[in-house]
Amino acid sequence: DAASLQKLAVLTSAARAKWVAESLRLAHSGSPVTPDQVARLTSARTAYDELAEAYEALRRIVERGYVALK
Repeated sequence: DAASLQKLAVLTSAARAKWVAESLRLAHSGSPVTPDQVARLTSARTAYDELAEAYEALRRIVERGYVALK
């Protein structure tokens, strides 16, 4: 339903914001990036990428009429 699509969109947006905020935090730290920090940044990006792909897939399903939103 439309509410589920919106929840996925909001979750995806929050994941993107977390990824970007983490990258900015690292940039402003002034210290060399540690392997642990890179791992956290990679994890945040991976989460965003996966959620964005899922959202786009669901959007295409709806656009193509495979599922009708009520």
